[in-house]
Amino acid sequence: VRTLPHVTAWDKKYRDDGLVIVGVHAPEFPFERKLANVRAAMEAHGIKYPVALDNDFATWLAYQNKYWPAHYLIDRLRPLGVPVSRLAQGVPMGGALDVLDEGTLAAALKARRTV
Repeated sequence: VRTLPHVTAWDKKYRDDGLVIVGVHAPEFPFERKLANVRAAMEAHGIKYPVALDNDFATWLAYQNKYWPAHYLIDRLRPLGVPVSRLAQGVPMGGALDVLDEGTLAAALKARRTV
C-alpha cells in the first residue's frame, strides 16, 4: 500500500507511451488469498492495471524475491526483471521510482517509440 501512489501514478502518466504495469499479489495474510478481497482492494485504491493473485508464490520464487513490496522493471528484450531497488540503491521507494521516471523509464519508453 505504501508504494501504490507511485505505481498508479506511473500507470496514469506512461500508459499511453507503452508502459504496461502488471501487479502480482503474493498474500501475506489468509484474507488476502481471496480473489474478491483483492478485487475490492484494487477498486478502493483505484488500480486500473491487471493484478495476478499468486497464492502459491510461484512468481515470488521465480524472481527470488525476498521482501514486500518488490518492484521489477522489465523490457521486451530481457526475460527477467531488474529489481527497482538495484537500479536506485539507497533511495527510498518513492525516490527510486522518481529516479527511474526521470532516467531509465523515460529513456526506455523513448527508445520504444523509435523502434
